[in-house]
Amino acid sequence: MKKILSVAAALFIALVIRIGMPKAPPALPVLRMIESNALGENVKIEYTIWDAPEKLIAMVQSGDFDMFAFPLTVVAKLYNKGVPVTLTNVDTWGVSYFLTTDPALKNWSDLKGKTVYVPLQSSPPDVITQFFMKKAGLTPKKDVTIIYSSRPEIAQMMAAGKIQYATMIEPQVTAILMQNKDARVAFSFEEEWKKVNIKKKYVLNEMTNGTMDEIVSYVY
Repeated sequence: MKKILSVAAALFIALVIRIGMPKAPPALPVLRMIESNALGENVKIEYTIWDAPEKLIAMVQSGDFDMFAFPLTVVAKLYNKGVPVTLTNVDTWGVSYFLTTDPALKNWSDLKGKTVYVPLQSSPPDVITQFFMKKAGLTPKKDVTIIYSSRPEIAQMMAAGKIQYATMIEPQVTAILMQNKDARVAFSFEEEWKKVNIKKKYVLNEMTNGTMDEIVSYVY
């Protein structure tokens, strides 16, 4: 009888899924799953926040987590180094924008000689920002100065009017626009990507090393 009860009890032990994620839009589906108890009573989701690629990589190497919300560039770099990671889904689209307080900025080429603030070096927003610059005939870090900082720091500086040009993602984009009446969305990355209208499938190669000759394997 005791053995039967032990087996029955074991069946109701909660399964724990441990997730590493950033304070960014990819975390929203996870929080929604927790709030709605989407996986049922016997599944518990625990999450740990990472705030830098170095911390994320350390979390991956620890073996203590089941899933991660990765920047695509980081997961590609780890995969190419032989880390056994698997891409299961791309769940965040249309949240990246280029903001400015400069009313004269109309095209990417207008950024020549300017200083642009970008969050998280080698992240998808960084890679794609540089891609658009190159498509406009600019050489990133030569024709345009790029300064890397955290999303909160860039958002705070833009909201205070201390910087003019920045790549940013939601929800900070909305916060900046609410706090600084001179700030505006110069470019939506989703719309800019459609303009490029790439037919060729590019591979994840040198871009994962912090440079960018070609862009990730999205296809339109």
